[in-house]
Amino acid sequence: MRIGTENAVLRFKFGEEKSLRLIAEAGFECVDYSLFNELGKSPDWLLADDYLESAKKTRRLIAKNGLVCSQTHVPFRLQTDAPRDESNPDYLGILRGLEYSGMIGAPCAVVHALTPPRGMDAVQYNIPFYMGLVPFARKAGVKIAVENLFKHDEYLPQLAPKLYMPGQFIELFAALPEDCFTVCLDTGHSAICGWEPEEFLRAMPEKMVTVLHIQDNNRLKDLHLAPFLSELHWDEFAAALKDYGFDGVFNMELYHFYKRMPEELLPDALHFAAKIGRYIVGQIGK
Repeated sequence: MRIGTENAVLRFKFGEEKSLRLIAEAGFECVDYSLFNELGKSPDWLLADDYLESAKKTRRLIAKNGLVCSQTHVPFRLQTDAPRDESNPDYLGILRGLEYSGMIGAPCAVVHALTPPRGMDAVQYNIPFYMGLVPFARKAGVKIAVENLFKHDEYLPQLAPKLYMPGQFIELFAALPEDCFTVCLDTGHSAICGWEPEEFLRAMPEKMVTVLHIQDNNRLKDLHLAPFLSELHWDEFAAALKDYGFDGVFNMELYHFYKRMPEELLPDALHFAAKIGRYIVGQIGK
């Protein structure tokens, strides 16, 4: 099993070329390419007229550093009541993010579900949103990965009209075309919402989860720390991955772990994260 990590913080600090080099030098084989700015919105370069040229450059740099783009993450600040057309830069960023993902060789792109108004069902509300993206995903040749989310009031996740329970994903995917969608399991989000990540995984149908956001936390805050730095049970999650037959990339989304590090320590932090990833993958035995 290959290991990967996201490039958001590294790109913000060092630029695209150096960030990819550092990821490769640390021992990662794959990059989870973050197609958003520091606010989670559409970056200027994705909205620029020459965004396709940027994608070609990104693909060359990924290959130059011996990496594979295993997945991407499109902008995620689309508001519930905002226009869902190209006049809205937050929506345009999602559409272009799918196109960019295909051009840089990513097989899938994480697209957050929308938070519906209070009292509305999260699954039924998001079916038309995701169906509207199907033509763009098919044209780009990528699958949309739907991620389990959490309420911003982490202490009362059960009140959130969010997608966070296995049963919701099963219901959602029954209404979506199989060729266009997959599930991204975020281990930290699962724990915040009362599901140990190994429990969440075991509750999902076989092969439905193909994408991972690996992070550790204290089940209260979305900390995005490296495994073993907080409270989740990584031996148990590794066993669940093995039992599930997961054969994708062990992808580590360590945004805050990287962000807190001084620039001088980031290369060491990356090496440490890669060693942790390789250790857990060794337990899975693939």
